[in-house]
Amino acid sequence: MTPAALERIWEVAETIYDLAHIADQYLQDENAWNRIAYLVVSWNPFSGIDLIDVMNIQTQLIEPSLIPNLSSEITFSKKANFALCFSTRHAEVNLYYRKLCYEDRCHFLSQMNDESTSRMSLFCGLEVKSQRDANHDEALGQLGIWIGAGLRKSEQLSLYAEESPVEPEDLDFQEENQRDEELTHVPVEQIAKKDPSEVLPLVGFTVVGHEWRMYLGYKKAGADAILNPVIQDIVGPWEAFAGTTRNMLGIFRLLRLIERLKSWAREVYWPWLKKEILDPLMPKENQDDEG
Repeated sequence: MTPAALERIWEVAETIYDLAHIADQYLQDENAWNRIAYLVVSWNPFSGIDLIDVMNIQTQLIEPSLIPNLSSEITFSKKANFALCFSTRHAEVNLYYRKLCYEDRCHFLSQMNDESTSRMSLFCGLEVKSQRDANHDEALGQLGIWIGAGLRKSEQLSLYAEESPVEPEDLDFQEENQRDEELTHVPVEQIAKKDPSEVLPLVGFTVVGHEWRMYLGYKKAGADAILNPVIQDIVGPWEAFAGTTRNMLGIFRLLRLIERLKSWAREVYWPWLKKEILDPLMPKENQDDEG
């Protein structure tokens, strides 16, 4: 890392440290901790337009049809604070989004019901609470709903991509939209037949004041999946993938963890998403242009 890059990361870490301790000392609300969380996940050591971007989804709801059934009587807010996505500003991503979600068809790529965010691919969510609230269970409950809905959306899209393609010229606009609607809302019985290994896991963080905990959500296999066709599991947290804004060492560790997550998204999740979902959904006449 160059001296200039080291200086940038030190400045970012100092800013995060100062804001976190002010928020803690003065009992600031969730908005203050949201600002800190955004600084952590949006930091980019590279210049230019990155493949990864951060979306503020605090005011957006999850698509109701994708929300997992909860056995608990406890109710959680069906929202999250931030999501890491593949950026509309990146040329390759922008091409997929335009062709699949705006120009030729109207595919919905995420679990959100917002007009814009529903057309983006999200791979990581953050649920943020203030230090004074310090409710890890509630944060994990909300994050679990977000991850579960995202996994179900990935499974739907994966099944949709396996359908025999229909040329756009074979359908008028109304017929095409109707077909998209029918194939996107795949019955749970059909989802249950998907091999869990064919859908990559989703990542999430609970951020409760200073403390960051990482979780991984995936579709379960075995007997449980037969009894409950749409069942996921969430594992974590792990000490090795935890972070804190209480001290500079913890902040550097946290920034490194986020950068490793983004590298995984660039090198593993994005190639998988293109191969298994986006490319099969692309209109045939546009695949040569993309490839």
